[in-house]
Amino acid sequence: MALTPCAPPVRIGVSCGTQVQETSFGPAPTVSLNMRYPHAVARAGGLPLVLPPTQADPAAVVRTLDGLVLTGGGDLDPACYGQEPQAEVYGVNRERDRFELALLAAAEARRIPVLGICRGLQLINISRGGDLLQHVEESLGHWQTGPSHEGAHRVVVTPGSRLAAMVGPEDLLVNSYHHQAINRLGEGLRVVAHAGGLPEACETDDGLVLGVQWHPEQMADDHERQLAIFRAFVDLARDRSLAITTHALR
Repeated sequence: MALTPCAPPVRIGVSCGTQVQETSFGPAPTVSLNMRYPHAVARAGGLPLVLPPTQADPAAVVRTLDGLVLTGGGDLDPACYGQEPQAEVYGVNRERDRFELALLAAAEARRIPVLGICRGLQLINISRGGDLLQHVEESLGHWQTGPSHEGAHRVVVTPGSRLAAMVGPEDLLVNSYHHQAINRLGEGLRVVAHAGGLPEACETDDGLVLGVQWHPEQMADDHERQLAIFRAFVDLARDRSLAITTHALR
């Protein structure tokens, strides 16, 4: 009996930060990543591959991937968008900034899907010449104190957008853990969700790049519409991988 060939894994790169941790060898730099990111990718059918900032060639890294997730974390260095840091800026990691900007450029050049989450959305924006509001006033309610799997506010989703195709056109309940936000929008991006006057999601017209300001990975186990973002992203990565492979065989 002939065996049915297994479908190749959908390889999704997941960026991460670093932190210094006390070990038996003394203080050591270690990879830092909330496990809910790779868990959500795996639940959606992808194979998560963690990408710490290293001296590896970002273009070579991206050639092994079908999709790229840019995760949350500390603030981007305001020098990346031509500003001096304000007092509220924290957690800057210039090595991570450099590596992730290069990963993003390589992913867009290869035309594989990109999903930016929180910091990832902001990185996408500045990569296209946009800038950030360095601190959002606490009174606007964009930093919640409740559990991360619970929503803090709703966002208005733009009908006809790729995001709307993923989650539906109705307002979407999201969590909120950001003290920065998009100010000037980057070239080639359009806002596809907003709340309280702040952009909450952006995408490119070709649908290959999507960034959201909230953390769907924290809500994916409890909210089907949040998991749907990862499912649609992995499905798109699978389709793009097949298209790239088919084109290469011609």
